[in-house]
Amino acid sequence: MSFPQRTVLSKDFTDPSNHIDASIWDKVELRDGDILVDTYGKTGTTWTQQIVRTLLAKGKEADSNIHLFNPWIELKHIMPQDKMLEVLASMPSPRTFKSHMPLNAIVYSPKAKYIHITRDGRDVFMSWNNHQKAFTEQALQLFNFDKAEGVSQQFDLWLEGKVLWDFFPFVKSWWEYRHLPNILNLHYSDMRKDLPGAVKQIATFLGIDADDELIRKTVEQSTFEYMKKNEQHFSPPPQLFTPGMFINKGTNNRWQNVLSAEQVKRYEEKCKESWPQDLIDFVNRA
Repeated sequence: MSFPQRTVLSKDFTDPSNHIDASIWDKVELRDGDILVDTYGKTGTTWTQQIVRTLLAKGKEADSNIHLFNPWIELKHIMPQDKMLEVLASMPSPRTFKSHMPLNAIVYSPKAKYIHITRDGRDVFMSWNNHQKAFTEQALQLFNFDKAEGVSQQFDLWLEGKVLWDFFPFVKSWWEYRHLPNILNLHYSDMRKDLPGAVKQIATFLGIDADDELIRKTVEQSTFEYMKKNEQHFSPPPQLFTPGMFINKGTNNRWQNVLSAEQVKRYEEKCKESWPQDLIDFVNRA
């Protein structure tokens, strides 16, 4: 059985948005039992983090921000890298943390567990477009964004990998190793259609003996309504993100009324250029 190799080194990783310092992966030492939620941005990352946190807490409601419990370790500007490494070293096992890196750009361990969520790229873009509207002026300066750019222009840039790191090789890097027993690959749409089923699947993957009551509590605390009501537990720092705008809609297919037929065609062509047919079918499911 082949295992993922770190073929994209930190010096070669490109992030036009200036969010990520990939060099932390030159220094991270994984422990047995670490849980890594690793997704492309706006594919259900915080949602999945909340499911994992609630399962590990045996249904107890959180009283602090999820980013303290499950930090995004590559994120620039919030914490110096040496401090983040200290935080990781001090966390009790099983540690849970978040990444937005492709599988071939991080450290892989067969004794850690990785959860990856996939979503239709057009829905990802629409969610991202809304997300950046909530950035403060400070965030816009740090993260290389221009609020004035329209949605059509933003999509063209996103499709070319000029807004965030490139979506297409990112998704493929995880798909190629979906067969490994310590990698769980879920789809955002499936989670929306059957949240209890997704919670049970995650619990089983993590080796958590979740009875019906724990499943019920986890589902309840992972609904859109619950997370919107308790948004202070999920939002980024207010100096970077306008309070009350982090949990938006969580819906799919908004792109159908926004993207032109020509843009949809170019997205579909990019999928065909980048992925095998089974991955295209998986990502772009209704």
